[in-house]
Amino acid sequence: MLLRERLISEINALPVADLVIIQQVVFALSTRQSISSSVSSASALEVREALRHCRGNFADDIVEAREDRF
Repeated sequence: MLLRERLISEINALPVADLVIIQQVVFALSTRQSISSSVSSASALEVREALRHCRGNFADDIVEAREDRF
């Protein structure tokens, strides 16, 4: 509980403009869970259907992209 109390104390000291930013961050964090669960619910068949027109090998593309970084 010490962390929560410290965080609340620091938030209370912030100006209103910073509170708006914090509100947006908290909203993004709270909706992240629902977004990630809806994305993971796509079935393998849906993914295959979406990618059926893609040609090539994704593994090779990933290796090539990683080599570009070095």
